[in-house]
Amino acid sequence: MRRCRTRRPPSLSAVSLVPRGSAAKQGVVVVRSWPLAAAAAALLCRDAAAQGQAIALSSSDCWHTCRQYGHFCEVFCCQAFDGTGNPTCWDLQGHFTFERCCLDPLVRVLADPPEPPEPPKLHIGSLALPLYRGPSDYNSPKVNERTVEVALGLWFMHRCLERLHQLGGGVVPIEIGNTLANYWPREERLFGRVMPWQVFDLGDNGQDATHADFSGVEVLSISTIEHIGYDNEGARRTEGFRIGASDTGIEAWMRSWDAAPELLMRIVEQAERYLITWPVGFNPHLDATVARIPKLRAHARVVRRLDAANTWDVDPNTSFAYGYDLRDTYGSEFVGYMYDPVVWRIYERVFGQAIPHPPRPLPMHPPFRFANAVCVVTNMPQLLA
Repeated sequence: MRRCRTRRPPSLSAVSLVPRGSAAKQGVVVVRSWPLAAAAAALLCRDAAAQGQAIALSSSDCWHTCRQYGHFCEVFCCQAFDGTGNPTCWDLQGHFTFERCCLDPLVRVLADPPEPPEPPKLHIGSLALPLYRGPSDYNSPKVNERTVEVALGLWFMHRCLERLHQLGGGVVPIEIGNTLANYWPREERLFGRVMPWQVFDLGDNGQDATHADFSGVEVLSISTIEHIGYDNEGARRTEGFRIGASDTGIEAWMRSWDAAPELLMRIVEQAERYLITWPVGFNPHLDATVARIPKLRAHARVVRRLDAANTWDVDPNTSFAYGYDLRDTYGSEFVGYMYDPVVWRIYERVFGQAIPHPPRPLPMHPPFRFANAVCVVTNMPQLLA
């Protein structure tokens, strides 16, 4: 018999935080210490401790906090992904591990249901679009939002290139962030390797989209715009935005957050056709701007994840009240500024209004890893019908 142990984050202070697996390869943020997270985690065993109970650590005990507090649940923790499940679920002492908590056959079926013979479909506008399940496994589209973003991106780019072919030539489409190349069929590449569109990507080719003119062209961007001015300062600060621990540094960082909405608005006003996607909850300021401005909201759709099988549908209310666990982006051992309530008090001072949907305080988390919803901003009538 062992006493109940809590999942505790490591002690933090002034740690460099580098985004992993995103277009913002150069972004750097410095995090504050977060003593409250450990205190919050201690509440998970409060009831047992108050009664002087000793709890045997069987597989079922892994889900005590899920049943009682609504977090650290099977789907969030046990989707195999890289073979170890979600590292934010496991404690430093090894009492909660993937092997002990997730290998029960009932848990496996719940967390990783078998893939259907045919990909599920997203019904959006007038389309029934098969979700992307391969052949490329780059960024694991079977288990996260890439399944819907790539499906939309492939559909959009094929329509753009088909129209270009019918016209006998013209201006090639633009992609902001070099994402679609990881999924584009090899047989459709020029000379087997060249993408038939122009890419703006600071990390890959040094092209800065913030200075581009989009007049009369077709523009695609997949999970890139949310980083601009937020955790990737581009050519102005090639090493990212170093915030420090002062309110002054945080305020300076926040004033750059308008860069993403400004770029989005310019695309909407200039481009002939466009499709822009990003994970809801990652950049709350971008979400709030789209929700607040009628011209952007009219062209926005929010698609939401439904279950462990990674199926999606359209939120009929276009709600932005979906979370994103930022520990999946910046590394499970870190918790960043976005969980600090001080940040959102400064936000209200800078922008004159409260953020509608700040991240839930740790250790609370959304139902699924990565994006629980994706915002799609487009003028394609098939998607808006």
